[in-house]
Amino acid sequence: MFKTAATTLTLMSLLLGSAAAVAAPEDMEKLRLRDQHEVPVRMSANIRYVLFTHDMSGKDIVEEMLAEKPDDYLDTHDALFIADISGMPRIIARMFALPSLRKKPYRILLDEVGNQTGDWAREDDAVTLYTIDNYQVTGFSFISNAAGLEQAINTPLLAPEADSGNAEESEQNAD
Repeated sequence: MFKTAATTLTLMSLLLGSAAAVAAPEDMEKLRLRDQHEVPVRMSANIRYVLFTHDMSGKDIVEEMLAEKPDDYLDTHDALFIADISGMPRIIARMFALPSLRKKPYRILLDEVGNQTGDWAREDDAVTLYTIDNYQVTGFSFISNAAGLEQAINTPLLAPEADSGNAEESEQNAD
């Protein structure tokens, strides 16, 4: 009987752990992080994409995509780069990672403790690209290469209201 109960508890914890690992943030308006220069940042309502990384491979994908782009590329594409660096030993982060990140011309929001992004969807060797509408997550995908990430960010998002409004406008013009 004890063995059955232990097995059931183990399976339940695995299932609950799996569900938490693919959670999407519910409300980005509450998100408060510091960037690589220790400046507190609050997300603005115009953000349409969040590029989220939790490992070096994901960071490398974002860096590869941004390598030949203008410094304001993320801003002009209404995108925000967020990195969960909580898995990195604090001394390594302070001595090596942060000085390197401070040299980047674009803003990187950092979750050093993991308390804000710890339950966000993630996949090793990939960037989680969240689509956002008025602070609400409308979807996410895992992207494993720079070309795919660039293509996703350059694909315009259509808001349902704007789409139906355009259809009505077209019908009016057709009359």
